[in-house]
Amino acid sequence: MKKEKYSITILLFAGIREKIKKDNLFWTVSRGDTLNDVIDRLTIAFNVSRTLFESYMYAVNGEYVDLNHLLIDGDEIAVIPPVSGGSFGYSDNDFIRIRITE
Repeated sequence: MKKEKYSITILLFAGIREKIKKDNLFWTVSRGDTLNDVIDRLTIAFNVSRTLFESYMYAVNGEYVDLNHLLIDGDEIAVIPPVSGGSFGYSDNDFIRIRITE
């Protein structure tokens, strides 16, 4: 018996987008496929390390999900890079210190 097919959109950002060289992908998945299944296919199709994908977060239709999330027709997956921070060259002298005493 043939599995029902669904169309999904994958939005790519930062390092993943640079590796794959695309902003988005339009893919077909089978009924019962999870986000994890899609990531497995991406690693094979684009020869990208699974480790890179594991540092990202994922949202389906604007909601954060885990890798076991079941996909349905029309889903939009956002592959969200890790947030990095830093001091941007600021020193302690660049800030105002406020002390509240009572």
